[in-house]
Amino acid sequence: MYKIILKQQIVLFGFLLILCAVLSGCTYQEQSSEQKASPFPVVINHITLYGEPESVVSLADPITEALQSLGFSDKLAGINTDCELEGLDELPAAGTAEQPDITAILEIGPDLLITNIPLPTGNMEKLSEGGVKVLVLSEDESGYEPLLKQLAGKETAENS
Repeated sequence: MYKIILKQQIVLFGFLLILCAVLSGCTYQEQSSEQKASPFPVVINHITLYGEPESVVSLADPITEALQSLGFSDKLAGINTDCELEGLDELPAAGTAEQPDITAILEIGPDLLITNIPLPTGNMEKLSEGGVKVLVLSEDESGYEPLLKQLAGKETAENS
């Protein structure tokens, strides 16, 4: 009698194992594009971005050109006062890299300010208090594009 009960328990246990395996296999679903691993956060020159910026102010024409070539034209919220690029007249001026207009930048309210010259500490503090991250880029032989590609999560830097 015990042998019959033992055989029934082994068969039941085996059935439960098979059932668990089948059910766990059935619950697998391919991740949607929203659930796939995000390239963010990214670190660019010691600035951590947790997502693609929605609005950007550029204080240098070469940076603005690079942003446009990477498809960030719709994200540009402000440009340098002395901007010589065509088609950007409607964007508010935000001063220059040498003399940023902190009041104008804070009024624009960008997620990110990109410049090619470090800002004075007092300006950095005001912008930080206003929730604006400041990214200072140095142009190398390949230009600004390699670093700016990271804004859209298109690339990650080897040495940030």
